[in-house]
Amino acid sequence: MAESKILFAYHLDLKRAMPTTEYVKRIVGQLAGWGFNAIVMELENKFRFRNHPMISHPSAPTETELQEMLEAMRAKGIEVIPLIQTLGHAEYVLTKPGYEQFRVAPDVEAVYDPMSDKAKALIKDLIDDAIDRLKPKRFFHVGGDETHGLEKSEAGKAIIEKEGVGGLYLRHMLPILEHVRSRGLRPMIWCDILLAHPEVVERVPRDTVICDWDYWTGGFRTHQTHVWGQGRLDWAAIQKLSGPTRDLLDRFAVDNHTRQDGTLRGFFYFDVLADRGFEVMTCSAARCYGDNVGVADHGVHMPNAFHSARKAATSERGIGNLVTSWAVRHDHPETTWPAVFAAAAALRQEQPFDREKLIRAFTKDFFGRELPELSEAAKLAAEKVPFSESWSILNAKATLTKGGDPIAELKAQLEGQPSGLKAELDRIGLCRKGFDRCRTMLSLAKRRAAANADSLDFWVEGAELMSFYADFATAALRDTLAAQGADLQKRLRELRGHTAELFGRTYHPSSVVEELDLRYGLHEALLQRASTTS
Repeated sequence: MAESKILFAYHLDLKRAMPTTEYVKRIVGQLAGWGFNAIVMELENKFRFRNHPMISHPSAPTETELQEMLEAMRAKGIEVIPLIQTLGHAEYVLTKPGYEQFRVAPDVEAVYDPMSDKAKALIKDLIDDAIDRLKPKRFFHVGGDETHGLEKSEAGKAIIEKEGVGGLYLRHMLPILEHVRSRGLRPMIWCDILLAHPEVVERVPRDTVICDWDYWTGGFRTHQTHVWGQGRLDWAAIQKLSGPTRDLLDRFAVDNHTRQDGTLRGFFYFDVLADRGFEVMTCSAARCYGDNVGVADHGVHMPNAFHSARKAATSERGIGNLVTSWAVRHDHPETTWPAVFAAAAALRQEQPFDREKLIRAFTKDFFGRELPELSEAAKLAAEKVPFSESWSILNAKATLTKGGDPIAELKAQLEGQPSGLKAELDRIGLCRKGFDRCRTMLSLAKRRAAANADSLDFWVEGAELMSFYADFATAALRDTLAAQGADLQKRLRELRGHTAELFGRTYHPSSVVEELDLRYGLHEALLQRASTTS
């Protein structure tokens, strides 16, 4: 495949852990070496807003540090695209004292009031600050995804009744898009809310770049496809639909192959948006929902990143490809590189996806030697046990804070399933053996690596963490937490110390504290509770 000239971007998500300046430079160097030519820099609270210092996190880079990062990117020919969330995912603003007034409803901490002119003025000020200091050349990303809670807008009820939630969404977003345009930049926006309310898509200006995020599709043919507002559907489910959604799927997702073997066209929303006249950016994920806190799930991410990049490169309306990397999943970026490499490989070669060949190519490139065992190690590390994903940890923490018992809730769930508690314990036991094998394989790989061997330390940490999670879950489900508490607490302290040292190499100190709390805080609290109630 000839060298692609498309916009090839990586998502530097600063929503959670703040990387050090030196680590950002290391990431930039790696990306440039693989042909990336842009970084979408999601600022959130890791930016020192001049007119709103209350929003900024203590670990936000100083102006000197910020400019040093930007210079490193530009020196490598990497275009900077700022991203500021302008409707949903705004908890970084709306949970701060004095900013609650801008919420869509008092109990919705993450969504701006779409009817508030004051909220729009605030958002435009944040955008202007980012533009003035990051100086993007062509694009500015306004976010706009997952705006859960818009329907709670009291002031917007009349619009919802007349135009639906999609109409209210556009009432807020269109002035934001126009403001970006007034600064001489093209706006980018996530696709999900627009596609969940397709009746409003025609009202979006055609110079807006739609970022079509699809983190599930792993090929150009797929047995299930994600339909916004409907969930993941297969051909049997699609045949039960009627109306506009069915018409859309029949035109863009269904073809003769579907009627023969049940497979659907992958990435069909790209074609929907291109047909509407938009330039589209395909978006895959190197870490996202479904990942363990320990190591990213490359069984999902590698084929997704590869085919997403290939779709952009071979489609007339594909302006580019973005490999997202969501920090809210908390697996360290060093464990995500195989998927990032897979996207780069898709643009450099015409060969079809082959996981084992890609792993060998990645390890030879990154570690200076082929390490095919990394493929099996990654598969083993991706297995899930209770309380090993960030969302499940946070949900359990919330239950505990409210006086509930997350372990009792888990048992009740298992007892209501046909497989039951014993089957889950057997499954966790198999996972535990796999985590041990994974750790052994990774340790051997580290000794064989000729370059970047320190990167494998983060993989090993992830495998060790998963082993602990498996043992904790087994003890919790067997009601032996109190009896095993001393041993588990000792291991937890040792793991915490190891993670603190390791993550301190790449993250700001305050971010290390937050990462430790996510990894270990729930389990520590449950162990403490077990020791005091035994």
